Amino acid sequence: MDGSMLLKGTPLKLDRTIRVWGIDLGTTNSTVTEVRWDPQDPEGKRPECRVLELDQPTQEGIFTSPMVPSVVALLPTGERWVGEGAKRLRARPQEAGLVPERTLFFETKNEMGLKKSYHRAAPEYDRPFKIAGHVLRFLCEQAKEVSGGMPDRVVVTVPASFQLSQRMDTLAAARLAGLDLQAYDLLDEPTAALLAFMETAGAGELFTAGVLGRVLVFDFGGGTCDVSLVEVTPSKGERQLEVAMRSTSRYHRLGGGDLDAAIVHEVLLPALFKENGLEQGALSWAEKKRGLEPQLLGTAEALKVGLCREVDRLKKFGKYTPGQPDLQARQPP
Repeated sequence: MDGSMLLKGTPLKLDRTIRVWGIDLGTTNSTVTEVRWDPQDPEGKRPECRVLELDQPTQEGIFTSPMVPSVVALLPTGERWVGEGAKRLRARPQEAGLVPERTLFFETKNEMGLKKSYHRAAPEYDRPFKIAGHVLRFLCEQAKEVSGGMPDRVVVTVPASFQLSQRMDTLAAARLAGLDLQAYDLLDEPTAALLAFMETAGAGELFTAGVLGRVLVFDFGGGTCDVSLVEVTPSKGERQLEVAMRSTSRYHRLGGGDLDAAIVHEVLLPALFKENGLEQGALSWAEKKRGLEPQLLGTAEALKVGLCREVDRLKKFGKYTPGQPDLQARQPP
């Protein structure tokens, strides 16, 4: 799909402040970013961009964060939780009376467009795109509270490798959430990542006006990975970009969640078995996958994030050596 079409979209009236939401409907986490631009500003300021911090229900109270886990939980009380509270319940579903693919749904984005059904769930939750619709509805409802109403336009990102059926499911999810989106309102995630990078670093650092530039984008997310070749041409006379996706990786089902699962099965479970004097084959794969993995994913994610931060910290002090495991031994001066 031509990225330039996605960036142009539907014309907007330029006699007032324009508000646009960019929604990253992720496999593991979702976010909403708002862009505001006042075309009448005499100083010609750049558009203001901010990631909205959204309230999410949990058992401990309201949790506010720009990151919303793409998890839906249907509580026995009849409440529907989306976000952090639902993610925490994923670690102990039995305590909350939750059953995966019946009253608890997560990582459903990778199943969109594949005719997957959750036969044990109620009709409004029995398809992946319906779960995505509930996530999108929650994001929009909370974003309206923060920003003061619906924007002039909404754009939803999708993996560049998403096929037509997956894109159609994304549009169906948007309709369930009350959003009237068209195909050009779906922005390929590598294009969004490139635009975000240019917003931070400046397009002038990468491209020359009127000259075609090619960029290889690695977009490694929580649940998907896109590797794409993007062509960008900044216009000479106007502050516009022509962006076109020329090639993308075929497979997208790889992300940070897979790293968490690998840590669970390669590090945490062996340590747990050793501590309790159990053989590696004491439990079946299903018992490990469905019983223990959900309870340990949070710990695995914390270890992954902590390790990355420690490596980054050591690099800043010039104390990091690749392949050296004893990070604690090399403290900065």
